[in-house]
Amino acid sequence: MNIILHIGQSKTGTTALQSFLSRNRKKLAKEYSTLYPDITLKGRPINLLNHNAFANALNGYDFYPYLTADEYWHQFMEQYKASGCETLLLSGESFFGGRPYLWEFDDINDYYSVYKEKLEVLKRYTGEDNLKIIVYLRSQIQWLTSAIPQIIRYEGTMQQRIYEDDKQITQMLVPCMNYERLMSEWGAVLDPDAMYMKEYNRKNLTKQNIILDFLDLIGVSPSDFEIDHPEDHVHESWSREIIELKKELNLTPKSRIAEDTIIDILDRHNTAHGKKEKYALPPEIQKFVFETFYEGNEKLSRQYNDGKAIFSKEKPDFDTLKYASVSKESVLEAKTRFLKTKRSFDGYRTLLYNAFKRFLKRTNPYLFSYCSSLRKKIKRHG
Repeated sequence: MNIILHIGQSKTGTTALQSFLSRNRKKLAKEYSTLYPDITLKGRPINLLNHNAFANALNGYDFYPYLTADEYWHQFMEQYKASGCETLLLSGESFFGGRPYLWEFDDINDYYSVYKEKLEVLKRYTGEDNLKIIVYLRSQIQWLTSAIPQIIRYEGTMQQRIYEDDKQITQMLVPCMNYERLMSEWGAVLDPDAMYMKEYNRKNLTKQNIILDFLDLIGVSPSDFEIDHPEDHVHESWSREIIELKKELNLTPKSRIAEDTIIDILDRHNTAHGKKEKYALPPEIQKFVFETFYEGNEKLSRQYNDGKAIFSKEKPDFDTLKYASVSKESVLEAKTRFLKTKRSFDGYRTLLYNAFKRFLKRTNPYLFSYCSSLRKKIKRHG
């Protein structure tokens, strides 16, 4: 059996790519003998975009649709045998990242140990099959600039404080950015037949498109597919004033349902009112990150890129970088709009919707998947 394992990393266009792959499951299987498996509940496919739930289950973590790693893999194998395909394709940024989370450990060595255990469990499934691993990496500064807002955005759903300030969260996330060590673990434990490592930089992607670039790597002709599909444009980054507002909101613990409601409201406000000024890191933090990982990136380049630098951007002049904090006025404007919506009928309706969704997701995953599928169809057809 041939296995292609796309392991991320996060913030490298994974959601757009996975949306494309899930939308074209049948065509990939029929015309390219490549199975991008779904998960079924009571025999019904639930149209999961990715395989993050399986990746997290490798360490025993329980996420919707609440199956064990064995149960996920059993479904993959059943679908593979029934399809007659030659290649099994799995994609999930939680393979490279995901659980375990760094904030769950007091000792970094414990994190690396549990991370390695996840790979060892995965190896038991992939066995001696012909394995190809594909990973897109962002330079550590670029990744951190995107990862910090993501943590702030979803911190409340973790039911714990994670972010204190940029310096603290940077120090915490250092192991996540040690690409040289993490990729060494992947190579040593999984022992793939091939490892493709590329920088996630639009300038270096095929026609500046992650989908086209990935298809090129796996030998699929893009001319057979609709590439620029509305469903593939799914994640919009929050603007800076929305992120600053969420920092403030995170200071007060909330229920998971209340947190989901806040995120939904801020999503809508970001689309309608966001000033599109993206999150920025102070120059001193950028300099620390660059210097911390420079040697490791050099080793990575020699091992996987014939000595050519993995990350193409030259060393910035940190002393001349401009940095300005977001204005208090724009944050206050965002807060005023948010509170008005939260107290409106639309806010209460969003709260009730999230309460029902969370109850259904936990108590009846099958019915939840059916309702979600129906909602997507209604939305797709107006």
